[in-house]
Amino acid sequence: MIDSSSTVTMNDSSSVTGNTADFVDQGGVTGGAIYIWPCGGGALIGGVDGGNVNDNYRGTAAPVEDNISAPPCG
Repeated sequence: MIDSSSTVTMNDSSSVTGNTADFVDQGGVTGGAIYIWPCGGGALIGGVDGGNVNDNYRGTAAPVEDNISAPPCG
């Protein structure tokens, strides 16, 4: 989780893959890989694309790919 005082910097060799949030399928959980909280919090810097932040899921019975999540703003 990236909060309002955090910074995550990724370079060419960094990756976030193969993670599962809500492993027991309770629902209401987001962010299989990187979760930014609260709205507008923290900083995510560097080479973040479909290649190095990928294949992260929410749930197991009917998994949904969830690589980078944030709460709705407003």
